[in-house]
Parts: sequence; C-alpha cells; structure tokens
Amino acid sequence: MEYRGSLGVHFYDQNVAAVVFAAVGPGDQRPSEVLLACAFTLRQIANLGSGSIVRSIASLLLAVPGGLSALAHHDSPGGPELIAYTGSPAKRRFIGELRHRGHDYGFNLGAHGFGILAQGMGFYAPSSIFLMLRYLARKRLSDDLYVDALEKAAQMCGSCAHNGQVASRSQHELALTIALDAAAELTAGPVAGQSQGREAAPSIDDLLGLLETPGPVLQFPKLDLATRVAIERSVRVMGAMLAHEHPEAVPSITSRIKSEIGKDVFTGYVVGRRVLGSHGTRIQYSDGDAEAIQFSQRLATKADETPQRADEVAAKLFAALAETSTERQPYAGIRDKNLAATFIIVAMMNGLSLAYAENALARGGAEE
Repeated sequence: MEYRGSLGVHFYDQNVAAVVFAAVGPGDQRPSEVLLACAFTLRQIANLGSGSIVRSIASLLLAVPGGLSALAHHDSPGGPELIAYTGSPAKRRFIGELRHRGHDYGFNLGAHGFGILAQGMGFYAPSSIFLMLRYLARKRLSDDLYVDALEKAAQMCGSCAHNGQVASRSQHELALTIALDAAAELTAGPVAGQSQGREAAPSIDDLLGLLETPGPVLQFPKLDLATRVAIERSVRVMGAMLAHEHPEAVPSITSRIKSEIGKDVFTGYVVGRRVLGSHGTRIQYSDGDAEAIQFSQRLATKADETPQRADEVAAKLFAALAETSTERQPYAGIRDKNLAATFIIVAMMNGLSLAYAENALARGGAEE
C-alpha cells in the first residue's frame, strides 16, 4: 500500500491563513511527510524561478535549524497568522498532493485563485512554505527526531536554492534525495511520539565566555591557511548577496562591511569548533598557498554538500547574538531588524558549516 497525502495552505487574506492536512498509508508516515515538505518547498521555488524572492527564501530556510519548534506557535511580524482550518476553502490556496512508495513518488501542486497573471504569487508562495513547515512541526512538536528532520530538510532545500540548483527538471529528484537524507534517522530512531534526549551541550554562558576569549588556537591569523581562505570566500559570498539584495543601502562592499560580516562568520566557526569538541585541536591541512586554496575548495564543497544542523544551544546563542547585534544596525545600517537578524544568522551558519565540514574531513583524513 502506498502513502497518499494532501496538504492545503489556505489564505483568507494576507494576514490570516490555515493549513489542512490528510494522509493515509502504512506504517510510519513521518518520512513521507518530510518528502511532502521537500516537494512542496522545491516546487514553489522552481515555479518562482530566480531572483530576489528566491534568494530571500533560501536565506530564511538556511536559518531554520534550531528554531522550528519556537516558530511552530509563533506568528512572525508581517506574516500571516496561522489559524485552525475553518472548513471553508479560501479563495487563494495551494494544494499539494503526494503519492509515495519507497523511492518512487509523484507530486502535484495546484495554485487556485491567483488568476492567469499569478497576482500576489511573490507574497503567497514564500509564505505558504513557512506556514507548511510550521504546521507540520506543530503537529508532532514532541517528536524531536521529526522536527530535526524537518529542520535539516529545510536547510538543505535552502542550500540548493542559494546555489541555484533548483529548476523544473531538477526539483523532483532533489526533493527525494534531500528527504531520504533528512529522514534517515527517523527509520533508525525511536517510534513516533517519543522524545529522544540530546547529548549534553555547552551552556550559553560557556559559549559566550569562549567568544569573549577564544584563545590562541582559534585566533583567526593562527588558523590553517585553508580555513582562513574558506572563511574569506564565505565573507565575499555574503557581501555579494547583501549588495545584490540591498543596492540602495549597500552600493559597494567596503572594508568595514567585510569586517562586520567576517566577525559573524568567524563567530559561527568558533561556536562550531566548541560544540564539536575540537576547540583545543590544532587542525592543519595545507602547506603553502596552492595547497591552501585547493583544500579550501574542498571545505566549501563539503559544507554545501552536507549542510549541518546547529546544536540547539548554539542556535539559541546565534539568535541571542543576532538580536544584540541588530542594535548596532549591522552591515551598512540595515534598519529592518528582522532582515538584519536573518543576515547575521546566515553568516554565522556559514561559519558553523565550515567547522562541521572541517571536522568531517579531519575524521576521514585530509585525503578523504
């Protein structure tokens, strides 16, 4: 017997929306729900094409890890309120239907009430993605493995969108690949509804103290040259994205802006090293500029190929640091605090991903 699921996002107006969900199928339905989330997200992104809207979606998806549980019952400022379904279909709505058995699946997404010109799609399509994720997380909020899988799937979808990999021809296979990866722990973990304890993580005070005094091992000039090159590349990418998104506020990337972005990327890297337990380890891969550049490319590839979830404590720390940082109007004075926080968290996540990539390559050896 195959799984069949239907998920509808109904917009009663720009400020009020509801999600209705129904499914039938054998056994544990959680992996199929993760696939439904991936297929829904990537289809919306593929339909939107490329441009600033997709880049904004990618940035927000990359910032999801560690925060989906909190977002489940929190209506974001400027976004629609998520209410219980009233029983009456809204004029504007998206209906996603999934058929799934093993590695075979079919997905259809219908958009209703937008007219032949697809009016308002730039607002409603992105909103539907995050309403869908919030609803699914809310539905199984006590299941840590499930929420973790949704977060990982969201981040991987964001990474693909950020790298321009989502297109009409690629999104079908991408959705299945991401879902299988994100939901891998579900099939091996406890049964649905059971909460799995997490490993002990450093306290926020511990991490804050570390950031204030990182120590000689994590002083930027003393890092391996390959790591420094990878961090500098990440700063350039973030700067280019910032300038493209806000040319009116950032006509050019000055050294001051690079310094601000670099501080946030390095903060994420330091937190990653501490969470992974490699804070006191001297990691050295390269000897000379050519080898450093070559290995830095492998680090960047590893970070993109295997996006890592932030530890829960690290994610909370990022949010706290971002909130504090917005008081200084970062990155050339972005006035929108939510937007500023998003850019700061994405910068930190880039640094964290590099720490995780470095750790993965270190475990397998520099020749992995």
